[in-house]
Amino acid sequence: MYRRDARPRANGARAQHRRKPELLLSHARPRAPVTATTSAAALVPPQNLDSLALRAAFASFATGVTVITTLDEHGAPVGLTANSFGSVSLDPPLIQWSLRINSGLHRTFINATHFAVSVLRADQDHIAKQFASRAPERFQGVALVETPGESPLIANAIAHFHCKKINDYRVGDHELFIGEVLRANHFTGEALVFHESKFKRVVG
Repeated sequence: MYRRDARPRANGARAQHRRKPELLLSHARPRAPVTATTSAAALVPPQNLDSLALRAAFASFATGVTVITTLDEHGAPVGLTANSFGSVSLDPPLIQWSLRINSGLHRTFINATHFAVSVLRADQDHIAKQFASRAPERFQGVALVETPGESPLIANAIAHFHCKKINDYRVGDHELFIGEVLRANHFTGEALVFHESKFKRVVG
């Protein structure tokens, strides 16, 4: 069924142009059902998720590798390996990364006002492993770019970011850190990649 708007115009003159008829929704022909392209059997309900399977699924996503550094309450440098680094915004310039709340450096980064990010080069996998370990002297034997009063940077990395921490949020079993980029540099080179729980190089 169609309906027409036969109301006269405000000046009382007969309308010269009539509005197009509107289809009443009550008589609209129903659309065909949408068929999902993924089998329902392949979608696991959250309550049935297996932690190992979930970890494997997360590991299928390839990421870059960074070392995040800051200064502790005594002014000593501390750092760790993180592959959760990512850009958030260009204006203002913001980045994010996350850290497990049971990390021994969790409280240090919570209290820190600034931190630095070094994006590792493909041949710096040994540095990634060293900063991912529980070694007390993670900086031993590692070449640094140091400025008094600032978080150190890993020398020869392919990108550096000096950041001011603007917020942190407890999200699940991680703390999410948001930083404003104060200075950034990038250099030519091949990036180190983390995929399926292994350090790899980009092939292409």
